[in-house]
Amino acid sequence: MLLLCFNKSKEIFKKLKNSIMKKSIILTALVSVLSIGSLFANTTVKTANDKEISKAIEVKGLTNKMVLTVSVLGDMDATPLVKINDSEGNNLYKKAISNKAGETQGFNISALALGDYTLTVTSGTQTIEKQVRVLDLDGKKSYFIFE
Repeated sequence: MLLLCFNKSKEIFKKLKNSIMKKSIILTALVSVLSIGSLFANTTVKTANDKEISKAIEVKGLTNKMVLTVSVLGDMDATPLVKINDSEGNNLYKKAISNKAGETQGFNISALALGDYTLTVTSGTQTIEKQVRVLDLDGKKSYFIFE
């Protein structure tokens, strides 16, 4: 009986160890992708008043929620327009947001299917784009933003 319990414990420990290793590998891969993405995604776009749009607009994700936020960090000359397109370029959402400093608008993306999307913020003739991937992590819908 004791040997049977020991063998069961050994099997459970082995399964737990494998599960932890798989999650560690997935997490490491995601961090690597995000790090590499940040090297290539830093494009400098100027607004009409010669300020970098990346310093005037901030795109973030809320932890534990399927919500992206777009914040205006500094007053802008033109009203920012936010669009979300699927990987084929089809527009799924479009909304103008306030151009006043300190304003934040949330966008719930929980209804989006698994896949790749582009969030675009346009102000005047200037544009900033962020790539967003909606994915399944251990049976739970999640996302990350390529920086």
